[in-house]
Amino acid sequence: MAGNNDTTQQMVGLQFHEGFTAIADPRRMLAMEAAYEIDALCGILRDVGGEQGWSPRLIVHGISARIEDLARGIVCCLDDEQESLEKLRLRIARESYQDKN
Repeated sequence: MAGNNDTTQQMVGLQFHEGFTAIADPRRMLAMEAAYEIDALCGILRDVGGEQGWSPRLIVHGISARIEDLARGIVCCLDDEQESLEKLRLRIARESYQDKN
């Protein structure tokens, strides 16, 4: 898209130009979704001590694995133009494009 004045062309990945990175809306939205979920998971972790029934160790293990997956998804959204949008959806939203249609 560099050098292209057509503003109607949809960007689908990442574009790097003079030290700046442009991120396409679908990738940006996935990164934001992951960040919001990380925030919510951290809130749950703070309340683990009050939960009855589930072992706090199992809860922490499960949530920490999900946080790790979300963090990797954010990094891929922001810095891995080779990672397809479909793979990012599967990692972050746990759904495929076909699931939405």
